[in-house]
Amino acid sequence: MTERDFSEWLTRYGGAWESRDPKAAAALFTEDARYYWTPFGDPKRGPGEIEVAWAEATKRQKNVRFSFEILAVSGDRGIANWHTRLVLAATSVEI
Repeated sequence: MTERDFSEWLTRYGGAWESRDPKAAAALFTEDARYYWTPFGDPKRGPGEIEVAWAEATKRQKNVRFSFEILAVSGDRGIANWHTRLVLAATSVEI
């Protein structure tokens, strides 16, 4: 993977989040993907579980803004620092 490949993937990831599009998010992952929602929870497995989790989470969010900075790319792995700002729909609290 190149830095450009990783940047394009992160751009699509951020775009899926900003548009609250769980299908677009799920399409970024392979059938054997493991997506860890939190560091200590069980992973979501494959695009189907990822889509369901994203649909549930993003329906409670609005005004999502995503940005990132790539820190490293080596082989098929990349490391990025990313930031998200969003508003919780139920309370209008920005986090």
